[in-house]
Amino acid sequence: MLNQQHSLLLRLRPGEPNIDRESLNPMPETETVHDLRKAPLELTRQRAELAKVLAGPFEQQKTTQAAQAFEQIQKTIEAIDAAIPDEVLRSTCPLGSPLSEDR
Repeated sequence: MLNQQHSLLLRLRPGEPNIDRESLNPMPETETVHDLRKAPLELTRQRAELAKVLAGPFEQQKTTQAAQAFEQIQKTIEAIDAAIPDEVLRSTCPLGSPLSEDR
C-alpha cells in the first residue's frame, strides 16, 4: 500500500505538467519521464509504417518480418505506458522511501 503522503499523479497528455491530485500544483517532470512520454510517439510512427506493409500484397518474408516488428513495437508501447506511472511516482517520493529505491 502506498503511504498517504504519496499522491497519485495523473498525466493527461504529452507536454502537460504532472498534476498532484491532492494539492493541484504542477510538478516538475524528470528527464526520464519526459523521454518515456516521447518514445511512444516515434514508435507509433514506426507502427503505422509497418501497418502499410501488412495492408499491402502478401509477400511471405516481408509480411512476416513486418508482423513480428509490429508486435514487438506494440509490446514496447504497452511496457512504456505501464512504466510511466511508476516512474512519475518514484520521482515524487522522498529519498530513502521504499518507492524511491530499486525493487
